[in-house]
Amino acid sequence: MLNPRKSISSKTKRRAAIASIEVVVACTLLVAVIGTSAALMVRIRAIGVDAEYRMIALQEIANELESRLARNAEDLSKLPSEWKPSPSLQHRWPDSVLRYKEVRDELGIRGTVTFVRTTSQASDPIELSGWIAMKQGDAP
Repeated sequence: MLNPRKSISSKTKRRAAIASIEVVVACTLLVAVIGTSAALMVRIRAIGVDAEYRMIALQEIANELESRLARNAEDLSKLPSEWKPSPSLQHRWPDSVLRYKEVRDELGIRGTVTFVRTTSQASDPIELSGWIAMKQGDAP
């Protein structure tokens, strides 16, 4: 005759072994998910901060371009073509500069302000252009 206690005991051990394997697999998956999501959250935060500074830089470029293009053509040539950005941008990118370039043609004056920042990655300048339309008698 079979011993009923022995049969119950082996089933209990098998269930306990399967349960412990399930716990180990679940913990491994949980650690992998937490590690991946933590790294992802840090990266998302860094992208958000970078986007915020890019918006600040773009706003400064827009303000500078608007103030330069509001002047007359003679005053534009007297302004410097390279200068330092605001202190908030210098804090984020210490070696950054703003550059102004203008192109004159039959359509008018195209002014371009470029924010050049130095980072550990490749250069990613932010650029904005605007036009001053020439009057009929002002064409070069």
